[in-house]
Amino acid sequence: MFDFLENDIFVIVLNIAFLLFIIYDYRKYRVTKQKKFLFNIIMTIGFAIWVMIPFYNKYITWSDKDIVQLTQSCEHNSSVCECLVNGVITSYSFDTYATIDINRSGFKSFTVEDSELCFEN
Repeated sequence: MFDFLENDIFVIVLNIAFLLFIIYDYRKYRVTKQKKFLFNIIMTIGFAIWVMIPFYNKYITWSDKDIVQLTQSCEHNSSVCECLVNGVITSYSFDTYATIDINRSGFKSFTVEDSELCFEN
């Protein structure tokens, strides 16, 4: 139901909206000097960072070579494998993924839940 939340276009549009809110609040603060506009700016920056963390993990910390290697290690068909790889990439930075014990129960439960979601789609 909320698959659009992980869509890159949604993240980009949301960050543009955050930027517009920051500009609006900054202009209001300059005119009125009310502290509530500073609070709004700080909260908006916090939400923008919170939204950008998965986007950053997906595109900055993973190299193409690492993604190809992860895709090749997948045991499912191509669409499910792509879905699983996207789930791993958006959930973990490469450094964190490299240090994870793949046989650990927490990671196995993550992949089972993620693969169930992929099979549903």
